[in-house]
Amino acid sequence: MHVVMVALLLWLAQSFELAWPAWAGIAVVAALLAYEHSLVHADDLRRLNAAFFTVNGYISLLFLLFWSAAVAVARR
Repeated sequence: MHVVMVALLLWLAQSFELAWPAWAGIAVVAALLAYEHSLVHADDLRRLNAAFFTVNGYISLLFLLFWSAAVAVARR
């Protein structure tokens, strides 16, 4: 499901012709999603809260910052 989300973000950035910060943000989000998947294993769910709440919190804030920067760059 995360792979589909990253693909849709790529499509959205291309559709709106967003500047380079959006593309950098997608790369950061994809890396954080990969990190999130590395935290939790089927036989070890101790870090589930850290993976879900903490990493998703970072993802949402960074996504907002990178895409806001892309809009700011495009307005120049």
